[in-house]
Amino acid sequence: MIGDKVYVHYSGKLANGKKFDSSHDRNEPFVFNLGKGQVIKAWDIGVATMKKGEMCHLLCKPEYAYGSAGSVPKIPSNATLFFEPPHRMWFQTLSLHEGSFQGLKCAVFFFSLLFQ
Repeated sequence: MIGDKVYVHYSGKLANGKKFDSSHDRNEPFVFNLGKGQVIKAWDIGVATMKKGEMCHLLCKPEYAYGSAGSVPKIPSNATLFFEPPHRMWFQTLSLHEGSFQGLKCAVFFFSLLFQ
């Protein structure tokens, strides 16, 4: 849901297989608020379609990633990006009835998304 806090573990690679980033290497999940433009468009769109705890492969065309600007020095202009599992995601959502945040546990599903 828009605004949910999401905790993600991932490995990001370029189309040639070169790793450009990994939350596993840092031993810490990446955290962002869903739908707030804090991440590349592919993540906001892709994660919004996921159920709690799903694992996925994301293949991101440049227009859903960093586009013609890239993210120098690791991601070149017009790069297609691949994020591979295990994506472990925990969502933290606002309970309207209780007025407090509650963490949700994980289930496991697999799917692939291709943004064209």
